[in-house]
Amino acid sequence: KELLDTLYPVKRCTATITKRSLGEHRPCVSAQVGQCGGPCAGITDTDDYRSSISELIDLLAGDLSSLQRLAAERMQRLAGEARFETAAEVRDAMRSAVAIASRAERVSALRRVPELIAAAPGFDSGWDLAIIRHGKLAGAGHVSARSSMGESLTALQSTAEWVPAPGPLPQETDSLPEETRLLAGWLETAELISVIPADDRGWSLPRQGATSHAHSSGAVRLSNPV
Repeated sequence: KELLDTLYPVKRCTATITKRSLGEHRPCVSAQVGQCGGPCAGITDTDDYRSSISELIDLLAGDLSSLQRLAAERMQRLAGEARFETAAEVRDAMRSAVAIASRAERVSALRRVPELIAAAPGFDSGWDLAIIRHGKLAGAGHVSARSSMGESLTALQSTAEWVPAPGPLPQETDSLPEETRLLAGWLETAELISVIPADDRGWSLPRQGATSHAHSSGAVRLSNPV
């Protein structure tokens, strides 16, 4: 929170700002310590303040571009002032924020998918199969190298747990965030067999989202069905 307060100095008070009242207020404590642009005191340029609000809205919508840019600018400025420890704190706070947002983003993306079937190499040259529905492990099995993949998948699908789509409020049937996060990690080493998307986004992540910044890859889709 402290990092966001510093990088996005928007006002937090309830004072109403009008053209007539602009500049009538004295800078508050937050404005004096650099955690508020002080628009009510006429300190901040109107266009700059609107830009800060716009970037903060984009951040809350999942676009972390401005966060990394502003954090990098602040670290460079602090390093120029020989405040290396403070610069390191900004770096660590930014990395922590991106990591937390990335985990939430990956969980949300996988929970949107009604059904995803994947396979990973298992013992005896066979395959470990998994059916994931709305971020929850609905079914798992193993098919040996001598068995039919198609028949095994059909049998597994018929016995897999039915998982309803998550609603606006938490439900008992929802997957646990930790389970979904572990499944997302496992899928990075598995091969997708099929995906039933909920919409035209399929199983994907935002181009400017937290995960693309965390991996510095700019990837859009997590993987393609095989």
